Amino acid sequence: MRGKTKLVPVQTGDLSGFRHPEFDLEGYWQQIIQKKEEATPCYAMKTWRRVYRLRLSSGDVIYYKEVDETRHEDRSPLPFWASNEAQRYLKHYGVVRGLGVHTARVLFALGKRNIRGWQRSVIGTQELSGFSPFPEFFAARGDDVKRAVLQRLCMLTLKMHANGYYFSLDGHNIMVRDAFAGRAHDIALIDLDHLQRAWLGRLPSRRRKRALKRFSRTVNGTPGLGTDDFGYFEKCYYTADPQPRGAV
Repeated sequence: MRGKTKLVPVQTGDLSGFRHPEFDLEGYWQQIIQKKEEATPCYAMKTWRRVYRLRLSSGDVIYYKEVDETRHEDRSPLPFWASNEAQRYLKHYGVVRGLGVHTARVLFALGKRNIRGWQRSVIGTQELSGFSPFPEFFAARGDDVKRAVLQRLCMLTLKMHANGYYFSLDGHNIMVRDAFAGRAHDIALIDLDHLQRAWLGRLPSRRRKRALKRFSRTVNGTPGLGTDDFGYFEKCYYTADPQPRGAV
């Protein structure tokens, strides 16, 4: 669903927040919890944040992220007034969609708070169908497709940087449509926790250089890509219009 779909308020047990209007959270909630209890996390590098890939009875696949807010490394010293990770994710979701960047649809974003502040938050997103993670896309692709993907990703990166936002260019945060055709929505970003805005909305050159250095490691670690391909991306970045604004 593209466009400005408004999420609707919802209360589920001791959690409150928002859900997508076309997702029956109440109808699926017990199934989600049961499947989560039976599943092994697909991401658990941090003990206070775990992500599960769950297939619902409808056939839809969702990613369910749960966060222990009491142990969050970015928790505020004023926990009662601070936002939780689900709320921040919704904010980032609105930013990237406003810039015309494709991302996984948020199905729900919920949190639990008591007198001591936020205790827990959960986020559910729909799996991107027909996309592959950046590191898995290139092995059997021709040079023309490789360069087209890198150019499109470069334009997306420039757009975000010009609007004062930066994002971890780790390959697992970047998704490429399997039937890539050069369209803006053939590249998607996920795990929007990593989105940040520069001070006063202007991205300094050191931050840009750091982002490119991070992406160079991504390219060099991707089967089918190498140093020359990063050089092509870097050339695109520095020779394109340096201040494109608005949507991609």
